[in-house]
Amino acid sequence: MIRKVFKVFIFFALLQVFIYSCCDDTFNMYYSSIELTTLDESDFDPTSIPSEDLILNLRAFYDYIPVSSANSFKQLTTSAYATSCDEDYILKENVMAINIFSDTNVLDIPSGNSLNAIFSYRNPETLENEPVESIINLLNSQNGFNFPQFDLVLNEAIESELSLSFTIELSMVENNRILEASTATITIE
Repeated sequence: MIRKVFKVFIFFALLQVFIYSCCDDTFNMYYSSIELTTLDESDFDPTSIPSEDLILNLRAFYDYIPVSSANSFKQLTTSAYATSCDEDYILKENVMAINIFSDTNVLDIPSGNSLNAIFSYRNPETLENEPVESIINLLNSQNGFNFPQFDLVLNEAIESELSLSFTIELSMVENNRILEASTATITIE
C-alpha cells in the first residue's frame, strides 16, 4: 500500500514538474515602439479637425522576452494549481522624458520646440486633465503596459487653417534610446 501511495505521489510530482516546466512565467518587458495618431472627437475625420476636438493618441508597444524559470524551482511546492502558469511582467526600461513637437509654429512656439505646455493628458479614470509629464509615471510603473493608450488634449485653441503634424519623443534612461512617432499632416479648422 505504501508503494502505491508513493508511486501516485511521484507521478503527480513529475506531472507538476512537466507542466510547470512548459510555462514561461516571467517576462522582461522592453519598449519596442510607439504610435501617435490624431483623433477628432466630433466627426472622427482625422484630416481636418477643430482645435477643441483634437486628440493626440499615444500607444506604447512592448517586446516580451521570457526569463529562465530554473531559479524558481521552489515555487513548485507552493503552487495551488498544477496546471496554472502565472505570468509576471517586469519592465526593464524607464522613460526619462516625454516631448511633443510640431513641424509648424504653434501659438508663437517655434517648430521643433516642446509643446508640452499647451497639451494635457486626459486621465481616463478621473477624466481630469493632468500635465503631459504625468504619463512618465504611468509608463514607468510595472502596470504601465495595462494602459493601452494615452489621450493628449489641447489646453488652448490653435489658430485656424493651420496645417501641421505632431511628433512625440520618449527618452529612455537606459542606453539613451529615443522612441519617436509622428502623426499624419492635419488641418486645424
